[in-house]
Amino acid sequence: MISLSVGHHNIQLNTQEAAYLAEGLMAAACGRKNPLPAFTSDNLGVLSVTAEGVSSEDDSHFRSNPQQSDQVLTDC
Repeated sequence: MISLSVGHHNIQLNTQEAAYLAEGLMAAACGRKNPLPAFTSDNLGVLSVTAEGVSSEDDSHFRSNPQQSDQVLTDC
């Protein structure tokens, strides 16, 4: 089992759930759509990872200092 901590919640994932979430989160981090459809888990129900672009005037706190390209930051 793999443990995912979100806030104060600790969620136990099996290998299929963890692989699905990892693939979806990596795609979202690279600015791509999730290549996989929603996944139905026996333990957690329906899992899906969606990414929506959000523009912000000041996104500097998400960047490294000194500035680096997204390629360097996400390895995409």
